[in-house]
Amino acid sequence: TPLFVAAACGHATVAKLLLDFGASTNVVKNDGVTPLTIASMNGHDDVVTILLEGGASLNP
Repeated sequence: TPLFVAAACGHATVAKLLLDFGASTNVVKNDGVTPLTIASMNGHDDVVTILLEGGASLNP
């Protein structure tokens, strides 16, 4: 999803915009990865903060 791409690439502004327009923070890919997981794994702390503030769960 676009949120996964924003999370993986560290595009905090895009992630915030997507959340403002209703993107789900807790989508889980087949391998169990979420936008929060991928942002964290890639060291994008600003995106992690945005996702958590947007309602992302540690265990969706």
